[in-house]
Amino acid sequence: MTATHAIAPQAQARIRGWILGFGALVLFTAGQLFYRASPASYRSVFAEDGSIFFHDAMHDGLSALFRPYNGYLVTVPRLLAVPLAWVPLDRVADYLALAGALAGSLVALAVYKLTDQAIASRLLRAALAFAVALHPVLGYENVANITNVIWVLIFAVFWALIRKPTTRGDVALGAGVAFLGMGSSSLAILFLPVAAWILWNRRDWQSRTVIGAYGLALLLQALVYLTNTYHGPTGPSSRLATRYVVRVLSVTALGVRGAATLWNSGGEIRLAPFAAGVAIAIVVLAAIYL
Repeated sequence: MTATHAIAPQAQARIRGWILGFGALVLFTAGQLFYRASPASYRSVFAEDGSIFFHDAMHDGLSALFRPYNGYLVTVPRLLAVPLAWVPLDRVADYLALAGALAGSLVALAVYKLTDQAIASRLLRAALAFAVALHPVLGYENVANITNVIWVLIFAVFWALIRKPTTRGDVALGAGVAFLGMGSSSLAILFLPVAAWILWNRRDWQSRTVIGAYGLALLLQALVYLTNTYHGPTGPSSRLATRYVVRVLSVTALGVRGAATLWNSGGEIRLAPFAAGVAIAIVVLAAIYL
């Protein structure tokens, strides 16, 4: 068998992978855009998309990238908002919905790749990527916007940290996700123990590069936090942890209606056991994998 014949199947597999990936990107993006019927995502501007990111991009241009929101950096939403300066006003809603949906889909595809060492089944990884793209925890709010991209990015950061890179492409993907995720939400600090464990146990430069990207973004977030006195209506970072328990862990365990019922009847205390159960499950799975 010649070298040409030996390479051909690999090239075919690579081309097939790119085609399937592009198809998934289109499917995930369309799914988010049409997930909500009334009002359609592309016919309305979501909360912070307009009042914060659109407003700041129009007034400050690229310098808005470095402006904290509620005392924290939100790098990815800021980046996605930059082109708004060139978008006609009557197309702003369309752009924000498409940019948010496309970004969420790219994160979903990144999760598919980043979980290949932990999940052998391609079908299960595809199902996970599908769930990430439509992130049902946020479905009752809106999925096609640039504000909520940070939530799926946080999920991807975990996988970027624990996956062991084997190629330069793996390093670029892992470092990019780790930096952008940590640089877009201070909640990604929850994975600091995971990053520390990997830094202690892995000596390869590839893993340390990914951890370094995460650490750099964490340092930037810390500097911004310490130099800003206003941290939004939720107050300091401790309140962000409460929000995470309520809006992510508890909703994951009980669903939107179940979590809302318990919250309204007893506040965060009643949600704590269910959130703790989800957190323990995550820790156990991470310990088994690592």
